[in-house]
Amino acid sequence: MEPELMLRLAAIIVAAALLFTNFDISSRIDYIKSLFKRDPKPSPIPPETDYSVSFLEMVDLWYSLKYKCELHELHQAADKLDEVFPLLNVEDHHV
Repeated sequence: MEPELMLRLAAIIVAAALLFTNFDISSRIDYIKSLFKRDPKPSPIPPETDYSVSFLEMVDLWYSLKYKCELHELHQAADKLDEVFPLLNVEDHHV
């Protein structure tokens, strides 16, 4: 290569570098990096973990949720709970 051509290329590279450093493109670089990142796979629940909950605990949680919905005047949510769990909604009306 001729020295004149090498000087021109060097001048173009220096000018491009100076122009490039004047712009904030970090957000675009982060976006491009995010395209190549893989989402981590969710780890499976270990078999020794015990998530068993008794039926009575579930009923108690349901009543607690319904009570808090009514306490905070979320009447539509309480009505939907009654619709989804109609058997738990039965109240004793025995005399």
